[in-house]
Amino acid sequence: MKNKIFHIDMDSFFASVELAERPEYEKLPLAVGHLVIASANYVARGLGVKSAMNIVDAKKICPQLTIIYPNKNKYTSMSDKIYSFLSSLSKNIETGSIDEWYLDVSNTQYENWKEIEFASLVKNSIKQKFNLNCTVGNSFTPFLAKMATNLAKPDGFLTLTKDNFKSYIYDLHISKIIGIGPSLTRQLIELNLHYIKDIANVKNDYLIRKKIGLHWSKLRMNVLGIICDPINPDYKRKNLGRSQSIRNYSEYQEFLKLIKELTDDINSGLKYQDFMFKSVNIKIRYSDGDSATKSFNFVNFQNQIPLHVVVDLFEQISDFSKYDQVINLSITANNIMENDNNEQLTIFDSPTQKISTESKLEKIRKQVNKTLNKKIIHYPSSRSNR
Repeated sequence: MKNKIFHIDMDSFFASVELAERPEYEKLPLAVGHLVIASANYVARGLGVKSAMNIVDAKKICPQLTIIYPNKNKYTSMSDKIYSFLSSLSKNIETGSIDEWYLDVSNTQYENWKEIEFASLVKNSIKQKFNLNCTVGNSFTPFLAKMATNLAKPDGFLTLTKDNFKSYIYDLHISKIIGIGPSLTRQLIELNLHYIKDIANVKNDYLIRKKIGLHWSKLRMNVLGIICDPINPDYKRKNLGRSQSIRNYSEYQEFLKLIKELTDDINSGLKYQDFMFKSVNIKIRYSDGDSATKSFNFVNFQNQIPLHVVVDLFEQISDFSKYDQVINLSITANNIMENDNNEQLTIFDSPTQKISTESKLEKIRKQVNKTLNKKIIHYPSSRSNR
């Protein structure tokens, strides 16, 4: 076996776990969610229902949609069982999220098997043991293995080799690259990088590195097929952050818009990976070498960064007279852990946090909406669940 890294991704995991108990819904549209869709089966997806869609909107698109209230304990228990099975195949296993894992079969009894033979073993075993479908991607780097999974979904298998990976991914739009959010996508497009091949074919990347920062080197190595993050069984993420290099910002509204973009990117990552965090940090770097940083510690673990908290931190440490000297701004969610509770926390879960936040949030909401000329920030109607 030349390509020994596998990415296993469960298909519509939450919905599939429910379907395993309700086979009568197999050919009917079904979704798991409370206020928003957490997971939809492929019948529902074929009718236009998508993850993160408001349930009211989903029902308008698909009136016959069956909604099942999420049971996080059930999904976590199933995830643990699948992990236990996969770890019996290789101890070199890394958890990507509740429903995906990376496996390196080097130095195992399977390393001399054909890639498709091992993938078939995984897929057939998971189907027989748990009555669930999964997609398996295989390659010589973890990044390309996951890209293979995305291309092979649902219930498929694909190997990306050193000889064929370019033909599979280089013509894809950069938004298809795993791990980059809307903010980084926008930056790359502004640099006239629209397709993955554009990133691979860059000759002089000095200006790009200056604008994108550390993300660029890792991104370029990934699309060139160079391993930059080997599988690490002991890996546990401690933080999740985003940063942006800045040139010629001078207005408060420009920073406000950027802060919202970075915060939205982090919140998307927190939601996708089902993480909670305990503190948030903002850091500003100036062209003269100075920097300023400030953190806020929450009483309880949170699942989303409240925008008003980050804006408040920015206002505390920023110097209006030096706005045009800011060269980088970063936001980070720290002390991360997996959400082990059925109910996600909100910014109002702690009574000590609720005091005087509503009026301030209303002020920020109006200011951002006015700046961007559209209503993008609104209040949740109640506690969100996954």
